[in-house]
Amino acid sequence: IGLPVAVILVFENADDAHVMPCQPVDYCIRSQQVFSPEEPLYLYQSVNKKVAVKISAAPIGGENGTVDGAIVIIRDVTKEQELQNELSYRANHDMLTGLANRGRFNQHMQLLLERVKQHNNEHVLVFLDLDKFKNVNDTAGHAAGDELLRQLSRLLRDSLRSADVLARLGGDEFAIILRDCSVNQGRRVCEKLRKSVADFRFVWNEQSFQVGVSIGLVGVAADSPSLSVLLRRADAACYAAKNAGRNRVHVAQPEDIDLQEKDQADGRTDTILRQIDHHCALLDVQSLHRTSTDEDLVFYKAVLLLGDTDHPIPAHQYQPVVERYKYTEKLDLLALEKVLAVLSPQHPDAGLSDAENQVPVIVPLSGESLAVDAFLDATEELLMAQPPAQGRLIFSIAENALQQHRSRISEASALWQRWGIDIMLDKFSAGLATLSGLDTLPIKYLKLDHTLTRDLGTRAVQRRIVASVRDIAHLSGKAVVVHAEDAASLEVLSQFDIDYVIAHSQSVPTTALTPSASLPMARQAS
Repeated sequence: IGLPVAVILVFENADDAHVMPCQPVDYCIRSQQVFSPEEPLYLYQSVNKKVAVKISAAPIGGENGTVDGAIVIIRDVTKEQELQNELSYRANHDMLTGLANRGRFNQHMQLLLERVKQHNNEHVLVFLDLDKFKNVNDTAGHAAGDELLRQLSRLLRDSLRSADVLARLGGDEFAIILRDCSVNQGRRVCEKLRKSVADFRFVWNEQSFQVGVSIGLVGVAADSPSLSVLLRRADAACYAAKNAGRNRVHVAQPEDIDLQEKDQADGRTDTILRQIDHHCALLDVQSLHRTSTDEDLVFYKAVLLLGDTDHPIPAHQYQPVVERYKYTEKLDLLALEKVLAVLSPQHPDAGLSDAENQVPVIVPLSGESLAVDAFLDATEELLMAQPPAQGRLIFSIAENALQQHRSRISEASALWQRWGIDIMLDKFSAGLATLSGLDTLPIKYLKLDHTLTRDLGTRAVQRRIVASVRDIAHLSGKAVVVHAEDAASLEVLSQFDIDYVIAHSQSVPTTALTPSASLPMARQAS
């Protein structure tokens, strides 16, 4: 067609996306050598379209040892290149969320450590572990859990700068590199991330879920240790955040690893799981009173303690372990078993007087347990083995668990009512969906969350909300329960015609569990 070959066949390197200064045919003729690169090239079909090809060009010899031209073989390797690109992408990314995976994240960190020693700047390594994620999986299925991870990944990514690196390490664990960022700046960023996750509502099949996130962070600087040590410190900081009660940000401290190692070395995790497996928990029965004295007892509340009487492990410390190892259902069943043992007339040595034996006992049930199909059958077996007296047992269920398991709780309530068990809706925060359908809920007690009753003396809007909730509850035939956090709250709440205002709590010795089951530990009710 009268045009030079270099004009018709224009190739581009795959690695640097620049047009090659020397074209294959020219190279063969001038060098009199075969041109056959291992890596594919891109051949332009038009100005805006190119295809991946493998090329082999060999010189054609003429008379007297001259080179008269070249033979060029071009093979379209688009499909092979797409497959290779896909394999490379899969090797470096989490396929569910599209984020970098653990291997790719570690590569970013290793490169960061090499460069930080040259430039002497600051960065922050962040570990994140979702709270209550298992509840979504158990309630709505793994498809819902996967979609939640995708949405939270987008939420986190949109909250970060383009230079930052976000990765999913596996399960519900994530990691972030905050580039050119001090620890103080990183803490503020992490606090915003924590709040964004806490405020996020995930909706699946008309069910609304709320999760939290525990975050640990550690600074990265020129004097930072090896990658493995940094990763360990960040993980220990995240563990410390989880151990402190979840849904919080924790900056790495030297003692974090000590805490993590201590829990492992002294067998605390093993102790917790083993005691639950062998039904060896201690029962701390709290008495809840209307006044600041021991008089006017209205409820008991059952709380399990693990460990031993000299070194008990309270709930806020063992709960993260229970959730991590998926022991929540076992723990709830163990609490019910211990309470039924105290209430059973077959155990007259339970330590309760005749008057005290008329007071109902509150047993909290978690959303994770309610999501398990076999949980109701297991509670039925326990109730049949040691049936409680009518009205002696109250199952306490948090408002968010009710929203997530409404149909399951409706089914369970019919079973529980046959045993004379009442239901208390706990941590109620005036959710419109719950309030509008309050008259249809199979509950007897409505316990208000402390966020509703805080600062009632100074906030007129809060007083109006509490009064409205009280009126709707009474109209629906429900009794309202409130915990007064201090004397000032008690004085204000006394003006609201609340059915049960809890002002005082203390532990009640019980002897139906182990030889040393009495734990005289006074704590505030919650």
